[in-house]
Amino acid sequence: MTIGSVILVVDALDRLLVLKRHPESVWMPDKWGLPGGAIEEGELPAAAAIRETFEETTLEIGEISLVETTDTAYIFYSRDYMGTVKLDHEHTAWEWVRPEAIQTYDLVPGVAELFASVVGVY
Repeated sequence: MTIGSVILVVDALDRLLVLKRHPESVWMPDKWGLPGGAIEEGELPAAAAIRETFEETTLEIGEISLVETTDTAYIFYSRDYMGTVKLDHEHTAWEWVRPEAIQTYDLVPGVAELFASVVGVY
């Protein structure tokens, strides 16, 4: 089983960065999810999350905090980023989403609950 790392990137307006997965993705096609991906051999989970986020969005992530660990992923949180989102080939769209609008997106399971846990429930 592949273990991955993802980051909840939140801006100064409490909006979460979500990425729409490509329709031909093997896992969760066309769903909105978090930046992240597989941890490479010998790589630390935090480093993988930062690397994957840069590869997928060109955002440079600074300080991150571990939110939780599951059987399949390390989940981090950060408000410390620089740059402008430019998507890679794995995604077709991106949005900064306010907490009260997150339920209107067709999300990868668990994203809305994680978002609520880091910014509070609206």
